[in-house]
Amino acid sequence: MKQLISLALLICILTGSLTAAEKKNVPEKKSQSRPATEPGKHPNIVIFLADDQGWGDLSHNGNTNLHTPNVDSLAT
Repeated sequence: MKQLISLALLICILTGSLTAAEKKNVPEKKSQSRPATEPGKHPNIVIFLADDQGWGDLSHNGNTNLHTPNVDSLAT
């Protein structure tokens, strides 16, 4: 049983080594697409993570019980 485990481990190590060696020899492809923004400028990305907030929970979407002016200003 120990020999079988040792053999399986040896096969895994050799396979990983060969795969890593093959990847080193592959030339990198250069992207031909242009950058999304001009050099020196960063895109404006805002991510909101809210728990249990539905579509109608913002005043921008018609909710009259809650007032969310800061979030509404981002929506316009």
